[in-house]
Amino acid sequence: MHFLPQLEKFSQFSIAAAPGLLLGALLLAAGDARASTRIPSLEASAPVHYCAGALVRPGCPDYRLIVEHVLTRVGFGATQSVRRQVYRVGLVSYLRDQLFPQTLSDPDFELQLEPYVSGPYAIWGKSIPTLESQFCHQGGSLCVDRLSNTRHADASLSEVKFLRAGYSSRQLEAVLLDFWLNHFNVDASEKIARWAEQDYEQVSLRPHVLGRFEDLL
Repeated sequence: MHFLPQLEKFSQFSIAAAPGLLLGALLLAAGDARASTRIPSLEASAPVHYCAGALVRPGCPDYRLIVEHVLTRVGFGATQSVRRQVYRVGLVSYLRDQLFPQTLSDPDFELQLEPYVSGPYAIWGKSIPTLESQFCHQGGSLCVDRLSNTRHADASLSEVKFLRAGYSSRQLEAVLLDFWLNHFNVDASEKIARWAEQDYEQVSLRPHVLGRFEDLL
């Protein structure tokens, strides 16, 4: 299959070049191998002539299987609420929204995140100096000892990761964030660094997972 002619079709749409190419690749990966390789227009009013239109037309064969496959590839699996959303807005619109996570509200995940943002043991979104002030009132060696015990930090990081996977509407961002966290991992032996990992995740990685690799570095 020749991919470049299909990907070039996305240049006519008012979306950024890199997300547009990624969307094109996702659509190609999801299509039925027996179908035409022609990619339908992203415009809702455009006619769909081929079975590749299964991506936007529930009446095409194997539409349900395509939806399940794509949701597994661009997220942490399909839920009933996500399935309903896809059937309501169409798979192309859903994927396009995923490429611009900053435009998506995320109330369910934000509600789950609240205990990690506020409260006496909250560490989410806080820098090392703030954590030192919060947990180490006496300073000195006692402060270092407390920050060297990473059990609380490790538990919070793990719990937030699972909550994001299960509740966030920004599923593609969550998958890519998990990938880059695994790639640019923080050494568990660096005790104090574990406390700063959530700040590293939110400030250094998350804004760039759908952007340029140079910015990510």
